[in-house]
Amino acid sequence: MFNRLSIAALFLLALAGLPSQADLADGMNIYIDADFSQEPHVGEAIELGLKSALADTGGRIAGLPVSVRRLDHRTSPRRSKRNFATFLEDRNAIAMFGGKQSPPYLTYGAFINANQVPLLLGWAAAAPVTRMADGNSNYIFRLSVDDSQAGPFLVDQALAEGCQDIALVLVDTGWGRANLDTMTAALAAKQRTPALTVMVPTDTGTATARNMARDVAKSGVQCVLAVLTVDTGETVLAALHELAVPVDVLAHWGIVGAGFPLTVTYKMRETLRLRFLQTCGLSIERSGSKALSRAIAQAAKLNATIHNLSDIDAHAGFVHGYDLGRIFRAAAEQAAETDQWSDGPIARRAALRDALAALEQPVDGILKVYHPPFSDLSQNRRDGHEALGKESLCLAKFDEENRIVPVQ
Repeated sequence: MFNRLSIAALFLLALAGLPSQADLADGMNIYIDADFSQEPHVGEAIELGLKSALADTGGRIAGLPVSVRRLDHRTSPRRSKRNFATFLEDRNAIAMFGGKQSPPYLTYGAFINANQVPLLLGWAAAAPVTRMADGNSNYIFRLSVDDSQAGPFLVDQALAEGCQDIALVLVDTGWGRANLDTMTAALAAKQRTPALTVMVPTDTGTATARNMARDVAKSGVQCVLAVLTVDTGETVLAALHELAVPVDVLAHWGIVGAGFPLTVTYKMRETLRLRFLQTCGLSIERSGSKALSRAIAQAAKLNATIHNLSDIDAHAGFVHGYDLGRIFRAAAEQAAETDQWSDGPIARRAALRDALAALEQPVDGILKVYHPPFSDLSQNRRDGHEALGKESLCLAKFDEENRIVPVQ
């Protein structure tokens, strides 16, 4: 009896030491860490794009059902870290999709990589986010605007339009200062320097904004390159318009959101010839795209009010979420063929990370065919975890109905 019981106990202990397969049978969970409270339209657009991509295969990957779960960080890095802790408690969790704000991932990038959480970013633009670790220790991938490319793109656009003298007007945050570095460097590469640089405090009021607008007017510049939030953008651009400063404004996409086009009216925008950075989804829609038509058809099943891309608030988030979703699907299918896939959640996430960095099959997305989207990051390949480059960037504007449309 003792021997039989001992053998049985040893057998149970051995089983306990093996990774459970129950999580595989239950399917996989994808989490979205985003602000669903203050600017929910971005997180919702990314979620819609992801769900539309998953719907292409009936919501199953590698034969397993996939669920998408929201986690609201309300713009707080600390809440975001708690969301990642929630992810790590779930054996079924396979990947996290991020939202608009970069600070959570800049603050806790080391934590994310150390805990081997595959993080796919469809909006957050801060350049260092994807470059915090090299090789297979880097779990953060992006398909969005990369600020190391955004500044040079806006500089190139301004120079191509004949702007001889350029002012840089940037919010005084880490995001603004990082863009100041890339824009200044891009101008220097063209043997230019900014005619004026203005750093805008986040709490800038009307009087201060007017003083800044007067400085821009006195400088005699033809173009302003603006890296501003919604709030600072509303205040500064209203002041430029009020003082009738004769400039064209090319902006980063930080102004897109909340009630910006209601405060900075169509007349004001046209006077300032305001255009802003986007990826090229709207231009692709105008020229025709089977991939985009497929994505919109799936989105319409989830939301009957959607008929085209302009019907989606933060349409870029939808496009990026959809393309990232298709890339995730391909990577998960590839990872499922490895031995790691059956070795528990940590090994499974590592297998997914490795597949993301070395996808064998091309992925047909809205913005382009990704072949491959990513590669391992190294000192010689600093853009390895960036799916898009400067060629995927376009300019857009708000039309008279406050819809985002491509610039001709």
